[in-house]
Amino acid sequence: MLIGCTTYLDPALDIGASLARLRGLGFRRCDLFAFEGVGHFDPSRLLDGGRHAAQHLREALARAGIAVSAFNCGLGYSVNDSGSRAQVEEVFRALLDLAVEVGCPLMTVQTGGVGESQDSEQALAGAQDELARLAGLAQAAGTRLTFEPHQGAVVEDPAVALRLVEALWPQVGIAYDPSHFVMQGTPLETTEPLLDYITHVHVRNAAPGQMQAPMAAGTADFPWLIEALRKRGYAGTVTIEYLGAGDQDIQALRDLLVSLGLTL
Repeated sequence: MLIGCTTYLDPALDIGASLARLRGLGFRRCDLFAFEGVGHFDPSRLLDGGRHAAQHLREALARAGIAVSAFNCGLGYSVNDSGSRAQVEEVFRALLDLAVEVGCPLMTVQTGGVGESQDSEQALAGAQDELARLAGLAQAAGTRLTFEPHQGAVVEDPAVALRLVEALWPQVGIAYDPSHFVMQGTPLETTEPLLDYITHVHVRNAAPGQMQAPMAAGTADFPWLIEALRKRGYAGTVTIEYLGAGDQDIQALRDLLVSLGLTL
């Protein structure tokens, strides 16, 4: 298994400065954090001839000597809302074109929550339909689609996430992040069935009620997770996703993962 890190280290840094900082911390792989309105890389910048944003990213990656393991995408529209299909596709296609340019093999998207005019089953069905459609676009471009069982999403319950991935596998896999379960008080052992469908992993420490906690204060069981992944033969990237955090926690988690046998 390989160790990567999110590009969203500090909201004040642009993507070039973030990648330079990652390289200084010893990382050779990153997840591009591309959430509309959050961080340093709004996907909407790629619309309407946004070649400058794409060129800037390519040049920054080359200067830093960093490869992209995945795009972590916030499209700006809910994936499970049928009224937003055209907007979702426009943004996703723009990100997909960029992923192909920089050799990124994975696209992670969020399913969205339960809308005001939906019940949970309608929201889940909407997410399934749209993920299947986006997976076709990704596959045609030579990439893979994943979704994240995110706290607050229609798939925050691991049993619901399992239903969704079973319906979509192997075209769609899971980007597993233990922090979303830890903060809900869900024992990680109960989420183990999801690991059979993992295509990507995000990690940061967390605690009940805290999606992101300092390494010294969190309760996520990283040794358990790494061993469970190893048993399944997972050989992909484990991406540190401390968002807007200082170097101390990133370095501490990086060093823990190295001690568990992962490679920078």
